[in-house]
Amino acid sequence: DGDGKKKKSKNMMGAAKAYIKADRAATAAILKREKTLRDRRAILCAPGVSSFQSVTLILEAFKAQQKALERDEQKARRDRSAAKPPPQPSSSSASSRPRAGSSSSKAAPPASAAPAGKAPKPVATIVVPAAITSAVNLWNVSQLLREKRWISPVELKQSGAAKPAEIKLEHCFEDGSRARFLVIENANKLSEAEWRNVACVIVQGAAWQFKGWPFKSEADLFTKVLGVHMRTRDETPNQLVKSWNVEKYAFSKEKVNQHDVAVTVSSFWQAVHKSMTVQKPHLLMKPHQLS
Repeated sequence: DGDGKKKKSKNMMGAAKAYIKADRAATAAILKREKTLRDRRAILCAPGVSSFQSVTLILEAFKAQQKALERDEQKARRDRSAAKPPPQPSSSSASSRPRAGSSSSKAAPPASAAPAGKAPKPVATIVVPAAITSAVNLWNVSQLLREKRWISPVELKQSGAAKPAEIKLEHCFEDGSRARFLVIENANKLSEAEWRNVACVIVQGAAWQFKGWPFKSEADLFTKVLGVHMRTRDETPNQLVKSWNVEKYAFSKEKVNQHDVAVTVSSFWQAVHKSMTVQKPHLLMKPHQLS
């Protein structure tokens, strides 16, 4: 019986080897066409992949749209400047000059005053964390939101860069509307009226960040103001942030993956625009209001 089992097993192995041998060519052809992927970034190094034409076309179209909007805005400004009539001297200007030793009863308007008949442009506020350990703060928010580049705040501080007290910037959204932003870290000095202009709060992940703010709870805050949490991919997700109603973004801090940062910043501006359209429409300047 033992010899019979061995003989039967040997016959089966022989048949299997013959099958494997016959299938070897087809298997090799299939394996030759396969690409081994280790993680989500390995596709960038796969043989035969040298360009991402579809993605490049989208980015180029977006850049062209941004440049066209900027050109239109510059042209509108030039046209408005050219349309202003030069000041006409009046016959009574000489008699209306104040004499030596006297003061004029009319004070000169401040240089920052808005043109007559036009309300001052609204300014939206973005509040960022004060901690140097936060992925986004006043040290690096300008490079992030303007240039779509992330630089470690710690590295900027160690390099001797000065920390700005605030950041002013303007952003054009995809629908052509614009908004001016003031980025600050200390929100405790904001008045009730200024709080109505807070468009976004970038959170670090600690409840003490909101101490002294005019909200009953984190839930109340993020119902009225857009909350955003940003972290690098090597950071452990904050458990407290998971329970908050905020937009959560993670990006790679490696310089070779700066496109990851650009995608995050684009998503951030989309979320800001959506929130402002619903909750803070007075902070948006529509295309027809720019002329």
